[in-house]
Amino acid sequence: TGLVATLLVFWITYRLEGKQKTAEFDRLSDHLAQVAETNFYFPLEVFHSLPPFFESSEEVTRNEFQTFVVGAVDRHRSIFSFQWIPCVPLDQREQVVRQARADGITNFEILEYLDNGGLEVSGERPFYMPVLFECHDRLNSGIDLTTDAARADAIERALTSGEIAMSGRLTLTTEAGNEAGVALYCPIKESDAIDQVSHCRGIVA
Repeated sequence: TGLVATLLVFWITYRLEGKQKTAEFDRLSDHLAQVAETNFYFPLEVFHSLPPFFESSEEVTRNEFQTFVVGAVDRHRSIFSFQWIPCVPLDQREQVVRQARADGITNFEILEYLDNGGLEVSGERPFYMPVLFECHDRLNSGIDLTTDAARADAIERALTSGEIAMSGRLTLTTEAGNEAGVALYCPIKESDAIDQVSHCRGIVA
């Protein structure tokens, strides 16, 4: 009987502590959600303005993209950078590489991640999604982000849903070093697109 009573007391105490921890976790979650909503409000507003920007032009140049997004990056400290990640079919790969080099990115190549985290020039695939334009720095230029396991899931969700998707926690490479953050992916579809994936023009991140 004493053992049963002891176990019962332990169980009740455990349940009460569990409820207290759950309530504390809920309060913390609500607070974090409010902080996240505040921090992401302005980036989301900028993201929502990007589809009309791309749809208004058959081709957006590097300078046009830079001019459009650089103000938002400078105004809002929560925004690290913007990237333009086009969907590049295999038969357009060489053209994209040549144009990037002509724009001043010498030795530009479309790259992919290896299992060990290194990079190499991508092999032949039906299409690529390399970072083509990047605000402020070019540390990720040419990297096909669909080969990065940490980003691929969010990119796929953005492509299939046609909506903005957010990654999990990432290590962002900056000129000052590595920083923790997340990435938002906004798909840009062709004006005559029937579905999201096969007619995707690219993604803004």
